[in-house]
Amino acid sequence: MRGDFVLSPNVPTFAAPGDEFDVSVSVANNVLGSGKSPDVTLELTTSAHLEVLGGLKVPMKIGELREMTAKFRLRAKPVLGSASLTFTAAMGTKSGKYTIDLSVRPPTPYITTVTAGHFKDDKIEVPVTRTLYPEFRTLQAGISYLPLGLAHGLIRYLEKFPYGCTEQLVSQAFPAVVLRNRPEFGYAPESAEKTLTSIVGTLRARQNAEGAFGLWAANPHVSEFSSVYALHFLVEAKERGFGVPPEMLEHGYAFLNQLASSEGDSLAGERLRAYAVYVLTRSGVTTTNYVTALQERLGKKFAKQWKQDLAGVYLAASHQLLQQERLASNIINASRLGDSQVADYTDYYDGLIRDAQLLYILARHFPDRLGRLAGDEINALIEPITRGSFNSLSSAYTILALDAYAKAAGNPKIGKLTIREILAKGRSNDLPLPEGLFPRVPFSDQASQIQFVSTSDLPAFYQVTQAGFDTELPTQAVKNKLEVLREYTDSSGKAISKLTVGNEIEVHVKVRSLDTKRFSHIVIVDLLPGGFEVVMQPPKLTNAPEAPPTSPDVEPSGDHHEPEPETRFGTGEAVAASTPAYGQSSWSPEYTDTREDRLVLYGAIGSDVQEYVYRIKATNAGEYAVPPTFGESMYDRSVQARSLGGKITVEKK
Repeated sequence: MRGDFVLSPNVPTFAAPGDEFDVSVSVANNVLGSGKSPDVTLELTTSAHLEVLGGLKVPMKIGELREMTAKFRLRAKPVLGSASLTFTAAMGTKSGKYTIDLSVRPPTPYITTVTAGHFKDDKIEVPVTRTLYPEFRTLQAGISYLPLGLAHGLIRYLEKFPYGCTEQLVSQAFPAVVLRNRPEFGYAPESAEKTLTSIVGTLRARQNAEGAFGLWAANPHVSEFSSVYALHFLVEAKERGFGVPPEMLEHGYAFLNQLASSEGDSLAGERLRAYAVYVLTRSGVTTTNYVTALQERLGKKFAKQWKQDLAGVYLAASHQLLQQERLASNIINASRLGDSQVADYTDYYDGLIRDAQLLYILARHFPDRLGRLAGDEINALIEPITRGSFNSLSSAYTILALDAYAKAAGNPKIGKLTIREILAKGRSNDLPLPEGLFPRVPFSDQASQIQFVSTSDLPAFYQVTQAGFDTELPTQAVKNKLEVLREYTDSSGKAISKLTVGNEIEVHVKVRSLDTKRFSHIVIVDLLPGGFEVVMQPPKLTNAPEAPPTSPDVEPSGDHHEPEPETRFGTGEAVAASTPAYGQSSWSPEYTDTREDRLVLYGAIGSDVQEYVYRIKATNAGEYAVPPTFGESMYDRSVQARSLGGKITVEKK
């Protein structure tokens, strides 16, 4: 404020490649004695992410202690990242400078694609299907005679997973804890400790007085499954030598005891209680009474299915830990990898989740049975990964299982492995593999195929990882069991594609299930065009409700969350949290994440069309790409939807 010139720019927070937009900057002349109309030159320089359309310098006549505004037209180039704009006002020897950043972000989400499989004593080619921006891009291929090599792609998938519920954050942290002593995966002891410290801080903030964990934040709305899973992670970390706060575990054990002593109302409910009993038993708690009662209930209600279910696997492990080997063997011998399971993503369950936990428990508690595993049983675990049918939870469980299996199985006889990239016109390059059991290597963006070669009669497990932002906008909508539409309208409901700076428009996001069933754990990501911002609606005053009793019980969907009302000091009024929701939305998401460049909605979706309405405001004139709206199940990857994008114009006032 005391400089010779004070510059106040108005720059969008983000833009997409190809967007053209105006930026303005107000220049105040604080040079004493400069007169009524001195000549001032305003100059703009930018980083490589932007180009200026027109002159880089603007002559201005700004009187002493007066202010003027200048405008520049810019275009975002196809270079992603943090772009900088530097404004410099100068008059003779006097000058002032101001630098501001904006993000050049494509109108497409960051996506990780993992293609995996296995073959014997031969070669196989895998097509490279995506064209990605070079920034933030990962192109890697790996091959190994141990299936643990597949962890490379699963780790990359978890690292860039864009959502942040308690389960997903724990799943992201699991590889660092499990693979700390395997340098091939890039986890040095220091980075593993840093990862654990970060997740422990988050879990500590989300743990309530009963020892359970909130799914999205620290509040009474907890997820029983995510709480048991988080405690499993903490117990695993403690056993592997990491420092885990004892008070967190003690509070967690209280929650596990409460859950284990209750009765489930379904097989999924009893499975969760078997999981809680297993984690307690791993922690040194004598759980004989819990195990006996649970097995009796399972035998009465689910006699034909419980032993092949993960409930039986957990119960067998608990018997084994309690040195009840005969009972343990009787149950575990009834389970095979690949046993048919009914997927239930509301309760975090599918075949891969079950098989990964089964293999982990076999390797850890029944190692003598590993030698009896048939080859097709291991393939049953790998096959969903080769199809891309994995999610954050099953990825973490699979890494845990394959690590335990690798330790128990030992190193196989090694043959010769080769990876080469196939380029245009039949040309190829051999990619030198690093030493180690789990080699991986980057490949170039010119590759059309990746070829894997093995000289051993053992199965070789390969994977190709492509992660980044696609350069092309989709030309067709996606409707895989889910449909999503998005429309911009004025206040009368008329669709618009043009408006004026400062105006607000309504965003109507409509979504429905195309299946007969209702989907839980759905996420809708609505990316904003550049030059816009979300308009938050002011909080409303209501009569303060009675405080609900604190309870670890969860909503039926397992992940319900609503903003907690605050009480205005000195009044009886409750103040609801600000929200982007506007008007009469027919869909109430279970959690809303409002960011600078997008709105992310989480909830359950049925077959009836449900609508969420919010408002955005135009901040800068220009021509902007309208990104597609994207929807998916966070756990069932066959459920996906994507609308088409477009263009929107913001005119000057």
